[in-house]
Amino acid sequence: MAGSVDWVISNCVINLSPDKPRVFAEIARVLRPGGRVRVLDIVVEDLPDGVRRNAALFGSCIAGAISEAQYVAGLKAAGLVDVQVRERLTYDASQLRAMASCGLATNEESAALAERLAGKVSSAVFFARRP
Repeated sequence: MAGSVDWVISNCVINLSPDKPRVFAEIARVLRPGGRVRVLDIVVEDLPDGVRRNAALFGSCIAGAISEAQYVAGLKAAGLVDVQVRERLTYDASQLRAMASCGLATNEESAALAERLAGKVSSAVFFARRP
């Protein structure tokens, strides 16, 4: 029901949506005036096209992610205000190797990809509210 929710909380799922603007708009729609948002999600910078097309990396929450700037812009475009990133953890190669290894063919493939993506993948906590 529109305007009926005090809080929207999400933990690492919006990156899986192929239509993030629609998700952001739905968040804004269900929030009551003054309602707040707390979203933890994966964000990325400069992913190679091959990574974006890799189904295993989509399932690992990397391939479908957008940049932090795009996330902030999307929440604002949906009509939310006071949008901010309050926490961020940027992943190093060893952390990415563990994330990416779930569906890649070999450990070598996983290690090489992790080196390429080190410093480009983060978990970020976004806060916003509906005016």
